[in-house]
Amino acid sequence: MLIHLTPSFFLNYSNISVDLIDVEIPELGLHLQAERDITVRFPSPNKRLHYVCRKKGRKAIHGILLNTDAYVTDITVITR
Repeated sequence: MLIHLTPSFFLNYSNISVDLIDVEIPELGLHLQAERDITVRFPSPNKRLHYVCRKKGRKAIHGILLNTDAYVTDITVITR
């Protein structure tokens, strides 16, 4: 099963920055650490929208794609 996650932050003001700690999905047993596995970037022309992306290269890709064998109906994404 392919799962596409798009945790995002909408910042109304330009002088506010977002620091990401981690993203956790308890149903899949997945725990992604900031600055090691994921990072916050803004791939859209709207610089107010910040998205959580994989930390691979410099290109800002919208979201995270997961490939899993488990079949889940509900997913809880905890972003700190």
